[in-house]
Amino acid sequence: MFWHLLRAFNFSIIKLLTLALPLSIVASVGLIGYSIYIAFSKVQKTFGIGLFSYLNLFPFIQIVFAVLYFLVSVIGTAIIIYSLGVEWSEWGQMLSLSTQNYNNYIQMQLSEINPNLANNFFEEGKNVQRCQQYMNTLEELINDFEDLKLQVDTAMSIKQNSAIAYKFSEYANLLNELSNQLSSKTNINPKTFELKFIPQIEIANRLSKDITKDTLRIINKNVSSANKTGKVFDFFEGCSTEEELKNRYKALCKVYHPDVGGHEETFKLLQNQYDEKMKAINV
Repeated sequence: MFWHLLRAFNFSIIKLLTLALPLSIVASVGLIGYSIYIAFSKVQKTFGIGLFSYLNLFPFIQIVFAVLYFLVSVIGTAIIIYSLGVEWSEWGQMLSLSTQNYNNYIQMQLSEINPNLANNFFEEGKNVQRCQQYMNTLEELINDFEDLKLQVDTAMSIKQNSAIAYKFSEYANLLNELSNQLSSKTNINPKTFELKFIPQIEIANRLSKDITKDTLRIINKNVSSANKTGKVFDFFEGCSTEEELKNRYKALCKVYHPDVGGHEETFKLLQNQYDEKMKAINV
C-alpha cells in the first residue's frame, strides 16, 4: 500500500510538472489581473474614489513613475513565473520519459514527416544562395531521419536514456513542423525564410549532431566494456525478428563499417553475429 501511494505521488508530481507551462501562463495572467483588481478596490475602499480619479490628484511625473513601478513589478514577476513554467515543463517531460517505454513514447509523439520539398524555389532577392543551402541541409536531415532513428533505437536497446529520447522527440517534432510548413509553399520569400526557418533548421542540425554523438557514446562504451571483461558484446541483443535484425544491422553499419572509419575487426564480429542470427531466425 505504501509503495502504491508513493508511486501515485511520483506520477502526480510528474504530471503537474508536464502541465507547468499552461499553468504558469494562467498564473501570470491571473497575477496581472488580480494586481489591477486589488489596486482599484484598495483605492475605492480607502478614499472612496476610483483609481484614475485618485491618480489625478498627483503631479504627472509622479503618476508616470508610480504606473511604471507597478507595471515593472507585476509584469516582471509574471515573466519570472512563465520562464519557470517553461523550465519545469521540460523537466517534467524528461521525467515522464523515464517512466515510459521508449518505443511507445516515440510512437505517440511522432507524426509522419513530409519529405516533399522538391517543388520549393526562392523568389529573387538577397541571400538566395544561403537560403538554398539551408533548404538542402533540411532535405538531408529529413532523408537521414530513418537512419538516425535506427541508431537511436540501437542505443536505447542497450541503455534506456530519457535525455536522448527527449532530444529525439524534440528533433522529430521540429522536422515534422518544418517539412509540413515548407511542403505547402512553392514560392518562398528569402527574407521570410531567413527570419523564420533558418534559425529552426540550425536548431534541428545541432540536435541531429548531439543525438548522433550521444548514441555513439553509449554504443562504443558498451563494446569497450565487453572487450575489457573478455566477453563478446552482443550487437543484436533483443532482436527477435528478421526486420529487427536488418534495422539494427543497418544502423550499426553506419557506425562500425570500415568505410565510415569503423574498426575492421569489430565490424567482422558484427557481421558474423548478424549472419548467425539471421540463419537462426530463418531455420
